[in-house]
Amino acid sequence: RIAEIHEKLARKEMENASFYYRKKWYASALIYLDKIIAEYPGNDRWVEAKYMKARILYARGERFDEAAALLREVIEYPGTLRIQKDAEMLLRQIEKG
Repeated sequence: RIAEIHEKLARKEMENASFYYRKKWYASALIYLDKIIAEYPGNDRWVEAKYMKARILYARGERFDEAAALLREVIEYPGTLRIQKDAEMLLRQIEKG
């Protein structure tokens, strides 16, 4: 039951982060993404938040080491999420420099 509540809360936070991401208001999106990462580990929203945060860091041209580490966590997450292939491609771009 608690896991279900956490999933709903994480989903709502992800909706907020996605809204700000689409508007390219990255600082606002990062607030929600960091909250998801800190408070809701171990579910699909957590992985999506790590991927979106890495994309923001890459887009802003900053903290490439942190972005690469986040992408590796997404890639290693159990299961087969659609974003894992995207994470692999972005990680290759970061590693190329």
